[in-house]
Amino acid sequence: MFPIGIETLGRNTAAGQVFLRSVAGANTVAGDIAIVDAGGSYMVESLAGSALTMSGHFSATVNALSARDVRFRGEGDITLAGNLSDSATATPTRLNVTKEGTGNLVLGGTVSVLNAIALNAGGLKVNGRVTQASINASAGTRLGGSGTLANATVAGVLAPGNDSGTLSASGSITVSGTLEIEINGATADRLNVAGALTLTGSTLDLKVLAGGVTQSAYVLATFASRNGAPSTVRGLPFGYALDYRANELRLVRTSSLYAIWANGQGLSGADAQASADPDNDGLENVLEFLLRGHPTVANAAIMPKGERSGANFVFSFSRDKAAQGEIAAIIEHAPDLAAVVWTPALPGMVQVLDRGDWESVTVVIPASAPRLFVRLRVP
Repeated sequence: MFPIGIETLGRNTAAGQVFLRSVAGANTVAGDIAIVDAGGSYMVESLAGSALTMSGHFSATVNALSARDVRFRGEGDITLAGNLSDSATATPTRLNVTKEGTGNLVLGGTVSVLNAIALNAGGLKVNGRVTQASINASAGTRLGGSGTLANATVAGVLAPGNDSGTLSASGSITVSGTLEIEINGATADRLNVAGALTLTGSTLDLKVLAGGVTQSAYVLATFASRNGAPSTVRGLPFGYALDYRANELRLVRTSSLYAIWANGQGLSGADAQASADPDNDGLENVLEFLLRGHPTVANAAIMPKGERSGANFVFSFSRDKAAQGEIAAIIEHAPDLAAVVWTPALPGMVQVLDRGDWESVTVVIPASAPRLFVRLRVP
């Protein structure tokens, strides 16, 4: 069935003509498409504002001495959800697959053609599996997806995942253009290459998303062997460095979380010291770091709160989870400010509620003595 918005111009069209075009809207071709006779060029086009999904298989079915050209083009996106294959005949018809135009081609099935796939313009996402054909991505193009390639040569941008995720290769990959890796909190894009990864003369572009950089290390790529390294690195987060290992490329933290936080807050020199108090609000930087404050903007709302509740004293505050993990602040109490010994709050007194990247902390301490003092101390 061809919904409104589809044009079919027949089969065996002359070179340079389109045999299937998505004109407007989201359209689906549900059946298989087979090249059953002689013919030179088979073009599938999706115009601007249109999206075409081909849910069946696309293949050749006849003997042939020469290859057939299959071109996907246009400003709209095209999704081939089924398989794409040469003919399974004694003398197989090989398909030359080319991507043209600014739209994206998404390969969701198994692509078993033997000849190379040419990505000449726009984007190509491999969410299925390319078993044998090499992908040649020209400058100005974008290759990505969360499936498995065979081999690829990329002069454009190689961006693993669909916005984010992992792209694999059963063979080797050479990048002379840009390897783009997105980092978002606990996760980062990854490129897994079973063979050799060549990065000589390439650019590594690290893009930090809203989740920030929170982990001590991220694996950006795995490989059996590596040739060269990027000549340009963009977006390297402060306090992190690239770690080239025998079979991995990693991004690793080289500075403390506090140093990274202070840099992000624009602190430098003496004002960046953990004991400094640039906003003169009585809270040292290290406590601003722990209590999720801003070191140059006084904010009394982040201060711990204390109140008597019956026979107990209740001490409460919010803290950054990662900061607590690094500095291990201690809650202590004593009957006198001049006490030589302060007693740490027992685990049973402390209730911690997980709020994602921060925690609510409530400490309930018996208040039988006439006076009770509670403090939050950074060792």
